[in-house]
Amino acid sequence: MNRSVETSPRLTPQSRFIRFAPLLTMAAALAACGGSGGSDPVTPPVAATSLTLSGTAATAAALASRPVEAKCVAGTNTAATATTQDDGR
Repeated sequence: MNRSVETSPRLTPQSRFIRFAPLLTMAAALAACGGSGGSDPVTPPVAATSLTLSGTAATAAALASRPVEAKCVAGTNTAATATTQDDGR
């Protein structure tokens, strides 16, 4: 009794490459898609601070019950507003 064993043909380097090229292409594409979502970095909110100014708002005489605005010299922060008291303070 002679049994023949079927063997699969050996793959050449070129046929191996052709067989695995789609797999390598998909792996490269997935690797290129990784990483951040491309969104802008989140800037943490600035903590509110308290500021106390004192003095008398005056031009020759005290400015009673008038609005006063305090601004940052660099102009980077929003202005703070308040109203003077009856004596201009």
